[in-house]
Amino acid sequence: MGFHRIERIFPAIAVIAMASPSLLSQEMPKVVPLKAVTVDGRHLYQAKGGKGMDFYQLGPGSLTMTQLEHSGSGQWKTLHEWDFSELDSSSDDSPDNHHEREIYPALYPIGPHRWAVAVVVHYSEMYSGGGAAFDWADFVELQSDEAAPMNRVFSRVPFYCDKTIRACFTEKEYKNSKHCSDDSKGWMTMTVTPSKVPARYDWVITWHEWEWPADTYESQSSTTLTTIPLRAGDSEEARAKALEDLPFCGGAQDEP
Repeated sequence: MGFHRIERIFPAIAVIAMASPSLLSQEMPKVVPLKAVTVDGRHLYQAKGGKGMDFYQLGPGSLTMTQLEHSGSGQWKTLHEWDFSELDSSSDDSPDNHHEREIYPALYPIGPHRWAVAVVVHYSEMYSGGGAAFDWADFVELQSDEAAPMNRVFSRVPFYCDKTIRACFTEKEYKNSKHCSDDSKGWMTMTVTPSKVPARYDWVITWHEWEWPADTYESQSSTTLTTIPLRAGDSEEARAKALEDLPFCGGAQDEP
């Protein structure tokens, strides 16, 4: 199960509540979506179908996540704390090239009883009469030992894109064109498959690319699907090369 795009504005404090992920499926697990709930007056998120008392709090404006246990009204216990602020973004090679990053509120299965979060990098470009936004995700394991080195299981995975390029430049073109821009949007979904690597899953990434060409009606827009495997046993270079086959709204002009 996937998500159509990132919500770029988070509440001041978001808390995520969920049941034990390993209990959510007896077969190959899926991405755990989260729904909004309220507990003790707090705005929370709970795993769809989950009824557990474990919660996850996302630090406001930061890359921290805290696992909490709720044992009664106003009673909270910290179980784990993760800080991804020291993660070197694979989409930001220059020390002077700063981009907004955030934790996407979902859990991704990477192996039996093993889960990761998506640390997403936002990048945008402005054009004359248009613009584009690109999101990449680094998937980082939620380890029980918070002091252990961060385990980035998949890097620089295209997550979402949105591009508009102006196609009308004269008054006549604006008057006569059916549509005065080239528009595209793309987003990632994934499924889990067994892996040859012990204690790991492989992923199958499906990229959805919607396009509405200039001077056409919206009814003529179309969505294409591109599917590639991300295998746990492949090298980082092999996975990066496979990801190059994704359309990703044509890519960024000045890619970070």
